[in-house]
Amino acid sequence: MKIEMFVFSECDCPKCSSMCHSPCTGTPDDIKAIIDAGYGDRLCLDDWPGEVADIHPALKGYESGKAPFNTSSSLGCSFWKEGKCELHDKGLKPLGGKYAHHDMLSENWIKIKPFLEKEWGSKKGKDIIKKWTKEYLK
Repeated sequence: MKIEMFVFSECDCPKCSSMCHSPCTGTPDDIKAIIDAGYGDRLCLDDWPGEVADIHPALKGYESGKAPFNTSSSLGCSFWKEGKCELHDKGLKPLGGKYAHHDMLSENWIKIKPFLEKEWGSKKGKDIIKKWTKEYLK
């Protein structure tokens, strides 16, 4: 499956910055790169029944655990620091964060959600979940 191309967002307006109250979702390759960079302990497992499981940045307080039912918090994402994503300048920002933009959030999510579900449902995605769970899940 291919995602219709459009420009990644680097907007840091208040509306876009507030999106970091909910962690963004990435591909298995995005998450593997974050783990390989030494940040595996700042991720969480999202495995709600009826949904495709994935690993993604954790909300603060849920690092190395399971994602809470409420996917947003005033504390924000584990990588949200001083109103910015720590992963952005390191080239590690997950796909969902790259596509997040205040004018097109719903439209972009509709485009990438099926792609991400397919990626996390693949053998590679399941293997990354299994390895992360064994190494980091508390």
